[in-house]
Amino acid sequence: MSVSRMRMKNAFIDWVVPSLTERGFKGAFPNYRRYTDDQIDIISLQFSLFDQAFCVPIANCPKDGIPFSNGKKIPGDLITANHCPGRFLLGTKDGDYAHWFKFEPSIYELKRKDEFSYWSMYEDTPIKYKKITDDIIRLIELEADPWWLNAEKWWHHHVPAYNTLFWDIQRLTFNMFYE
Repeated sequence: MSVSRMRMKNAFIDWVVPSLTERGFKGAFPNYRRYTDDQIDIISLQFSLFDQAFCVPIANCPKDGIPFSNGKKIPGDLITANHCPGRFLLGTKDGDYAHWFKFEPSIYELKRKDEFSYWSMYEDTPIKYKKITDDIIRLIELEADPWWLNAEKWWHHHVPAYNTLFWDIQRLTFNMFYE
């Protein structure tokens, strides 16, 4: 793990997680869940495999876990936002597929840094990580809280179906936590 990625992870834990805890979320990095009367609200942090960036998917699911068309179920305490067919990425605007929070420049940007007016954002200081986490907290208030209140209860009319590879991965993940 790169130094900047470790710093971003620690900043998320230090500054975003207390805000989530105040809202009733529990969990461990990178997945947090809040149990309400009729659903589980989920927020995750997902790092990019290709860049020093991450996105923040949010989702909801039934409070007893996700049932699948093959009869299997992922229990509520193991569900992540990526398990849910109905999800939203914080910061996404109309027409965009995703919003990525970038915390380190790419090699391309480093080579052409004089052409980028926002270069100072990439200076590796605690202020950079604090600004990013402040944006996440603001987006939780502006986008996530209303989304969880008004999001469709997709499980009432849509039961997901996944392939064998998905269930093999779930079995391995489940065994890691419970064996």
